Amino acid sequence: MSVNSRMIDESIKRYQIRVWFFKFGKKEPESMGCLETLGDMIFNGAKKLDEHEKIAVEYRDQLKKWGFTLKDLNEFPPTSQIEAWLVEDLSRVVKLALQRLGLVREELVREPMLIYGPLFWKTYGIPDHELVVAKDPEGKLHYSCNQLVVICLSESRIATYSADYNFLRNVFLNEKTVEYLYRDIVSVSTETKATNYSLPDGQTLKRTEVFRLAVASGDNIEVAINSPEIRGLFQGEPNLSNHEASVRVIREMLRTKKG
Repeated sequence: MSVNSRMIDESIKRYQIRVWFFKFGKKEPESMGCLETLGDMIFNGAKKLDEHEKIAVEYRDQLKKWGFTLKDLNEFPPTSQIEAWLVEDLSRVVKLALQRLGLVREELVREPMLIYGPLFWKTYGIPDHELVVAKDPEGKLHYSCNQLVVICLSESRIATYSADYNFLRNVFLNEKTVEYLYRDIVSVSTETKATNYSLPDGQTLKRTEVFRLAVASGDNIEVAINSPEIRGLFQGEPNLSNHEASVRVIREMLRTKKG
């Protein structure tokens, strides 16, 4: 496996995202797994990870050629950069959703809609120490992991792709795809519901605002988008996606298709 500039750029980006989250999420580097990531592997960790020794040496040598040091890697990116990186990462989920659903854009009556929200409770496939809520200097909350759903509207049906996204690792987990005919959709809404989510620190999230697509069969597509308790738990304002616009679009389509 050889190292190229794209791999190095991505590795540095992930490392700096971790550094930013453990600073503003008030986590110790060890608890974020940073001792197993790029910086340590390049400068200190090759002996511990023999299988990565060759690639670690390549990374180290290439970074030296570019003039990077561990201090450079540990500099904190501005909040605007973190937000831009999240938008950049999530922009590719639409293409992924179409692939998973077996659709092409020409089959859709409008562009796919992406709705996402915070994920900071115990979730399959995500280590507890990677579920981090960070508050930036302006008091805005950012999440290392997010729930998301991509909604695709065709002439005859609604197709959805849902997943959990780990921003620290740039991976989509727990993927699910489903399609419904318009006549089977009962409602689309945002509502507050009772929950029993277990947080990594031992607390319980008891109420959550969700985007909800309800189906006659009893199935639901849900994404947590906010919580009345978030402000109290973390003393900050959440960063939300534009879910209200998506609700309006889907309701309009339902009215059209169901007369």
